Amino acid sequence: MSQSTNGMDKLELEHKEKYFLYNGFCSELVKQFVELISQDNISIAFPIESRVKSWTSICENCERHKIAPQNLNEIEDFAGIRIILLFIRDLRKTCNIVEGNFKVLKKEDVTKRLEENKFGYSSMHYILTPPPGWFSLPSLKNTKGFKAEVQIRTASQHIWATASHVLQYKREKDVPIPLQRSINRVAALLETVDLEFERVLLDRGLYIEKIEKVEDEILNTDSLRKTLEKLLPKKNLELHEDFSELLEDLRVFGITIVKKLEVIIKNHWDKVKETEAMELLIKEEELGEGEPIRGASKARIRKGVFFNHVGLTRCALQEEFGSDFRDYMDYGRKASNGK
Repeated sequence: MSQSTNGMDKLELEHKEKYFLYNGFCSELVKQFVELISQDNISIAFPIESRVKSWTSICENCERHKIAPQNLNEIEDFAGIRIILLFIRDLRKTCNIVEGNFKVLKKEDVTKRLEENKFGYSSMHYILTPPPGWFSLPSLKNTKGFKAEVQIRTASQHIWATASHVLQYKREKDVPIPLQRSINRVAALLETVDLEFERVLLDRGLYIEKIEKVEDEILNTDSLRKTLEKLLPKKNLELHEDFSELLEDLRVFGITIVKKLEVIIKNHWDKVKETEAMELLIKEEELGEGEPIRGASKARIRKGVFFNHVGLTRCALQEEFGSDFRDYMDYGRKASNGK
């Protein structure tokens, strides 16, 4: 008993010494995941989150599972990161990011575990550590040997996992018989959500392919985005632009079909490029002088980009409609949004 107590005392001391290091380790991993996922145009449902287990949580886990780890490295999920995706099609892409950029120590597809009891949630779990070269970074130099559990699932899968945890229904035999039909119906509905979203994405892809062949296509969020991707430089596009708000701007000025928008952008493109070049020059000077950058990120300025696709389009609209558009941006839209 005293040996076990002594072991827990040593574990607690290690926890105190490394807890904040592990927090920094997780923060750096999250930062890298955000960058890698954005490069692959993957849509996440919520910001990527991380956590490091508290000492209380470790004690409860050891008592519940009757285990006595000798050090923190034996606790595979001591540091955890969760990535929640919007669409099931992005699961494979995200797994490829993990397997292509990290050293995977362990991989588990929870779906395979479910084949035995046909009850639970799908999720991909990894135990991983960064590649050796990463530990030369100042933020990771004291974390060599650290590892983290990474869970990847869709929003629907996450709802099921969270509800199951609260209800404490981890296995089918845990569910009271009168509730089994209801709980299985919920599981089926959530699985259907993922499948129907996949159907929407497929139908949307087919629709977008058709847009390119129809110049008198009515502008909507998808046709607007596709038109701008065709006309404007790819480097200016941001992952999450507010095309729905730009669509309202266009409707106010009577621009409702693709062809009309194309004509306006092409007619004023030289002036739009001049406007962006002037903005870039100002921002580059501010960047060189160490001043805060407003209206764009430092990364975009260094890439030679100021406006996104929505911004470039509004520059063209200002050239087309002059003070009427400026007044609308300053007063008209604000008044409209306030209603």
